[in-house]
Amino acid sequence: MSSRIEPWSQRPWDKNPWEKDTAETYHAHKHKKKKKKHFRLRTLIFKRRYIFTDNVHPRKGILSFILSVIAAVALFTCVKAAFDAGGQADIKYGVAVFLAFGYSIAGLVLGIIAMKQKKIFKIFPLSGIIINTLNILTVVLLTIMGSM
Repeated sequence: MSSRIEPWSQRPWDKNPWEKDTAETYHAHKHKKKKKKHFRLRTLIFKRRYIFTDNVHPRKGILSFILSVIAAVALFTCVKAAFDAGGQADIKYGVAVFLAFGYSIAGLVLGIIAMKQKKIFKIFPLSGIIINTLNILTVVLLTIMGSM
């Protein structure tokens, strides 16, 4: 036997005072096989993320962003269709632009209301306000250019 002091886990007759008492003896624990950790894609994708804040995404802000995207897509589609028709747009494109203008105003109001709330993340209301403002300016600019 060597004269050096062995670690706690190698001397079965001495107990580590900081270790929890288990029913297994030293020898039974020594021959126990370790479980292999399998790579699971599910744990990689759905990793638990911790948020140490009470902030939430406001529903009005999310709705403002959704309305702004719908209005922007409608405006882009109507302008492209009118351009492809040689500048002679049907009445349905005018109605779609009018509805997109209404969506943009409603989205702008919802975004402003959402920004006044406290303890929120401001990404959706702010992006909704910006995109809705650009949509409104686009409709006003198209109307002014069309009347010239």
